[in-house]
Amino acid sequence: MELVRYLIKDATSNPLKRITRREDKNPIEEEEAECSKKYKVSGNFKLPLNRLTGQHFPEYRTKRSACLWCRYMRKKNNLPYLQNPPQSNIYCSECGVALCCNNQRSSCFKDFHTIE
Repeated sequence: MELVRYLIKDATSNPLKRITRREDKNPIEEEEAECSKKYKVSGNFKLPLNRLTGQHFPEYRTKRSACLWCRYMRKKNNLPYLQNPPQSNIYCSECGVALCCNNQRSSCFKDFHTIE
């Protein structure tokens, strides 16, 4: 019983062991975690149809993810899997997926939202 009291007192007095409340979390990180969708590009993968309609705008996020369009095109063209696929900080505000938007490759952001 004494051990239980000690553990409770220790857990409540030490702020590092205290369970964080929802208000303590960073709202930007929570929004990024909720919005970013994880797609596994496999042999029977189909792109989401909502990518062709709606208002899609690029937005910057601190978390980098693999470009969905680059992964899809590699799979579609039967190219080998890359251990480190192209990463991007640019996400679609509507779709929530990472897409390249640079001068080294064609604009994956534009291609993803226009090519059927």
